[in-house]
Amino acid sequence: MTTPKITYILGAGRSGSTVLERLLSSAPDVVGVGEVATLWRQPLSDLTCSCGAPAPECAFWTDVRAKVGFQTVHFVILQRLSNPSSVTVP
Repeated sequence: MTTPKITYILGAGRSGSTVLERLLSSAPDVVGVGEVATLWRQPLSDLTCSCGAPAPECAFWTDVRAKVGFQTVHFVILQRLSNPSSVTVP
């Protein structure tokens, strides 16, 4: 198995980075993950993969979560941390 190459596309709003990502991900050996840094901002059950499957059911993301040990509970924790005003301290 070869080591995957990662290309990070960074762009300001409305700069064309999404168009570039979609163009590149149309190649059969490329996976576009969209705005992966913001995955925790909404419930995992509300996310849809670019393959069309709900994120919790997508084979690609299921495999990624299994390999890195990232489960649904981690998304919940990240959601809470990304909105400190919603966190209550006992």
